[in-house]
Amino acid sequence: MKTIHITHPHHLTKEEQPESVMALGYFDGVHLGHQKVIGTAKQIAEERNMTLAVMTFHPHPSHVLGRDQEPKDLITPLEDKISQIEQLGTEILYVVKFNEEFASLTPKQFVDQYVLGLNVQHAVAGFDFTYGKYGKGTMETMPLDLDGKADCTMVEKLTEQDKKSAPAIFGMHFKTETLNWPMFCLDSPTLLKELSFTEIKEGGQSGFRLPMSA
Repeated sequence: MKTIHITHPHHLTKEEQPESVMALGYFDGVHLGHQKVIGTAKQIAEERNMTLAVMTFHPHPSHVLGRDQEPKDLITPLEDKISQIEQLGTEILYVVKFNEEFASLTPKQFVDQYVLGLNVQHAVAGFDFTYGKYGKGTMETMPLDLDGKADCTMVEKLTEQDKKSAPAIFGMHFKTETLNWPMFCLDSPTLLKELSFTEIKEGGQSGFRLPMSA
């Protein structure tokens, strides 16, 4: 996997980048919902014989914009997130430095410079992905910003069936009603070193509660 770190304004040209299908998101924890987004992009990339790209952001926006609140703790250090994204078959990873200059882009500017400008032919993101200043851009408005120059797909929220199919980790079976779901949907043992588990005993059965997700 090729990893490209970007600081705004970037100087990459469209001609230098392969035609790609790009999954966009912060992807902290790379849980099943994130994997569904990247997996959807991978399927489209294979169907269209294009490169699978992923774009993520660092640091978390709360570290830059959250002046009146504590920054969110992260589940996964950047280096681990990069490794996990690579394991999902990603060919190019763009890591965008989230700073005030980048955050000031309008939704249209973001799409022009970071989607179309990187030769993305199809953008994929979750239902709750936002972009541009104040997060005004959504997957519902992205088709307008793309202006017919590329396609996009919004990945819906995980269904109950998706949740039921979540894997056990290291043979430990969790009771989903005791867990914050985004944290429960983890599928990489390397993540466990970042988590502290609290044992919960209910009706003679033991479970684990994970910390709230970032």
